[in-house]
Order: sequence, then structure tokens, then C-alpha cells
Amino acid sequence: MMLFRSIVQCLLLCFLANLHSTCFEEKTALAAAKVQHRPIVAAFLGEECPWSNKLKADVLTNPTFLRKMNEGAILWISTLKQNEKQSVLLQKYRIAQCPFFLLLDPQGKEFARLEYSSLDAKGYASTLLGLIEDFQDICDALDQEGTEFDEQRWQELYHKAKRLSVSCFQQVILEEGVEKEEGHFFHLEKFATLLGKHKTKHPLVRKAKRQLLSRDPQNQYGLPFKAAAIEFEQFRSKDSVERALRPLARYIQRFGKKDLENYWKAEWMVAEFLFSRGWTVQALEHAEIAYHASPSSVRPQLAETMNLIRLSAKK
Repeated sequence: MMLFRSIVQCLLLCFLANLHSTCFEEKTALAAAKVQHRPIVAAFLGEECPWSNKLKADVLTNPTFLRKMNEGAILWISTLKQNEKQSVLLQKYRIAQCPFFLLLDPQGKEFARLEYSSLDAKGYASTLLGLIEDFQDICDALDQEGTEFDEQRWQELYHKAKRLSVSCFQQVILEEGVEKEEGHFFHLEKFATLLGKHKTKHPLVRKAKRQLLSRDPQNQYGLPFKAAAIEFEQFRSKDSVERALRPLARYIQRFGKKDLENYWKAEWMVAEFLFSRGWTVQALEHAEIAYHASPSSVRPQLAETMNLIRLSAKK
């Protein structure tokens, strides 16, 4: 009996390997996904690509990987050749390089993508199935109209949506969160998102910032500092030193020592940035201010960096 069971399991694994190592044509994969109402995990390989060959040998033919994919998705493996037909496929799915994973819903619409990495078969299976689970979780939540708004749950969905490649889910969850939250998580996210798309004087950015700061008129939650930090992160790699530091400088000037919890953080951000730009003397000045304003628990760590700045300043 045990021998028979072992033979059946072996035949099953062989069947799965033969089934999934076959390169589905696009129409076949899409048709199977619609009939079975399952997502597609598409693996695009390069014909003479060493990394594609490694992925195929280590992952795409691995019995454990194949079994897990078979449980939750349609696996479509496509080895792309240099011809006009494959070029159309690359353009359609916006694939710049191989190997590459693309996740499609049962209607063939993309919802996530995954670049090649050093994961093993188990790691790839876990990551791909995790993205599918996130997608399904978001879809289920958005379909449940009229349910009571759960702020923590909505934040979890938003983080899941950020791991997907379609922005519509993220936008819907963000707007719902901004409208209904009692806290300020989604207002911060909206401000940061808009600032990444537009300039600071854009009407949408200004409106989002006003709405954000209006939720903390007495600076109880540190939103002025958080808003300044968001602006600084947007500017630090693009603008001059003066322009990049302007948001933090304004915050320090307005709140300064009245906000002890965040004052030292702002000064330390200024110090690190100046040091990265080679302004060692000025960096040391702000570092010392941050050090004396900081809680004792973080001072040993700050002191180590200050020593590095001092050594650089002496050269």
C-alpha cells in the first residue's frame, strides 16, 4: 500500500512538472484562468539568458514550486525569442528584461510584477502566492460596501496595495482613508504622494498640506515636523543645499525647542545632510545642537557619528 502511494505521488509530481514546464501560449493561459477563475503567474525567460536558465533549473522545474503554484494559480512559462511576435508581447506587458514574473488576474489584467532575485524555489513560491493573497484580500475588502471603517485594517490594505503594480487600489484606499480616518496616517501619505508628483506650490499639494496640518493645530502629534521631513526627502537629491533644507529650517525656526521630541531629529537630519554634501563645519554645529537636545538613550550613537564629522573637519 505504501509503495502504491509513493508511486502515485511520484507520478503526480511528474505530471505537474510536465504540465507547467510546457510554455503555455498566451491565449491558452488566459482561457484557463477565466474558466478556473484563477490568477496567472507568468514567467518570462530569455532564450539565451544565463539567469533565465538558472531560474528554470532551480525554480520553475522544482516540484515544490510547481505544486504550490498549481494550488493557487495558472503558471504560464514563456521563453522569449528575438522575433516580431515576441517583441509585441514584451511591449504589451512592458517587460524590459528577463527573467521576469508578471501576475495577472483571471481577466488577464496585471496586478503585480516581480524581478529576478536570489530567492530559492520556496522563497519564490511564498512571495508570488503572498502577492496573490494581497490582491485577493484587497478585492474582497473593496467589494464589501457599507461595512464599518476599520482604520488599522485599512492601513494594512494600503501597505498591501503598495506592493502591487496597479495604482488604482492604492488610490481608492488612500482616498477612503483620508475621508474617514480619525488619525493622520492617510493624510501624511496623501501629502507625500502628491508631493512626489507635483511641485510644492501646486494647488493639490498646498491643499493636502493644509488639511494635514489642520489636524494638529497645537502640534500634539508632531505633524509639522513630519510634513517638513517629507518635503526634505523629496528635495534632498534634486535641489541645492539651501533649497533642500528650507522645510526643516522653517520648522526649526517656528517650533524649535518647543517641540523637544522632534527638534533634535530635525537638527540631526540637517547635520547628516550637510555632512553628505561636504559641509563638515556646518554639519558639526547642527550635530552638536542635536546631541544636546536628544534623549540620553540615543546620545552614544550620535556621538560616534559626531566623531567622524570632527575627523573630517580637521582634514
